[in-house]
Amino acid sequence: MLTLGLNEKRRFVKKFEDAKKHYQEIFDFQLKTVECKAIVGFSQKTLNQIDFGNDIHVVLVPQFIQEITQELSRYMQMTIPEGYPLLRAIQFAVAYGGVSR
Repeated sequence: MLTLGLNEKRRFVKKFEDAKKHYQEIFDFQLKTVECKAIVGFSQKTLNQIDFGNDIHVVLVPQFIQEITQELSRYMQMTIPEGYPLLRAIQFAVAYGGVSR
């Protein structure tokens, strides 16, 4: 296991706990469940050694981008609002950039 100090782990987990308090402010619909993901840039070997607990799933950046592109490819006929510029950019990349689905 990757060793995190107790304070580091608490600080990391606190970010997820604090975010939960704001879900209803951000989303105008009722959430049944929320999957917590820590997006990291470590190697696959290091990834398998990290455990933040609290049902926080650790995901590498390329894996996360792949999840987004796969999901967006299901909704290519829909336009993502301008308020979500990163998602729009990824949608355009999938549609026009020759990214395999």
